[in-house]
Amino acid sequence: MSSEAYCDQQTGEEDEKFQSFFVEHEQALNLVTNLGDASIDENKIESIVAEFIKILEKYQEHATLLDPHLQQMIDSVMTILRSVIFSTEEQKKQNYPDDKTYKTFRQALFKVLYTITRVRGAKTILKHFPHEIYELEPLFSIYLSIPETEEWETRYIVLLWLSLIIMNPFDISIVDSSSIQKTDQNKKERLADQMINEAKKCLSEPGKVREGRFTVFGQTTHKST
Repeated sequence: MSSEAYCDQQTGEEDEKFQSFFVEHEQALNLVTNLGDASIDENKIESIVAEFIKILEKYQEHATLLDPHLQQMIDSVMTILRSVIFSTEEQKKQNYPDDKTYKTFRQALFKVLYTITRVRGAKTILKHFPHEIYELEPLFSIYLSIPETEEWETRYIVLLWLSLIIMNPFDISIVDSSSIQKTDQNKKERLADQMINEAKKCLSEPGKVREGRFTVFGQTTHKST
């Protein structure tokens, strides 16, 4: 066996051993899948999220053991989440009996993402987040729709997600629907201005959401001229 082949074999064996330390990775992925199937069963949703949190919190002190499986876990959650939060009003009516059920399911998905982020750290987790610029405005609209006293995990994750999208090199006006309005009647405020104004509110808000707002604010100012 050549030295190169031997090294490849050793690396593969080490990766396999390393991955095996997150012994519940298949269970965690199955819980995400089950969560997607339980979208209108509030009791089942609560139970699944609680079990997922219990699994990940075991790795709080050794969070790097999750790394080989982070992309798969986050992709699984994001696939479901994006189909939920970017669905049309008509799709919501078809898929959920009422708005409360929809919000409960949405919050559960964000809570799963928040748990992964809390255990492994935002900087590491953001490397695995999608960052398509066309999702900036609808994602920000979702953020604005959440009352400040509710769903703080959701607000925090959305802010982190926005901060990642903003890091892309692009002119924010190209994804700003206000820039294509043909009349001044009921003209919307520029997206960049909306985001900066929202970020400034962090001065009176403590905790993780404040941290996220500062991140978005810092990135948005460079794109608002």
